[in-house]
Amino acid sequence: VASPIATILSGALMLRWLGDQHADEALKHDADRVERAVEAVLAEGRTVPRDLGGRATCTEITEAVCRRLTG
Repeated sequence: VASPIATILSGALMLRWLGDQHADEALKHDADRVERAVEAVLAEGRTVPRDLGGRATCTEITEAVCRRLTG
């Protein structure tokens, strides 16, 4: 079972690391936004990935997080 949440949060970790390495606050801010979007999607409880006991696919999880980021 793939873990879309882990993959997305890995991207946030990369943004944070790059922000630290290059003293770029915008990258760190973006990492925070991604983490908050993931937290919000999971807190809603409507789009839960299979690895966490839900039925949502990787695509559905990704779309839900993207909607949070752009909405």
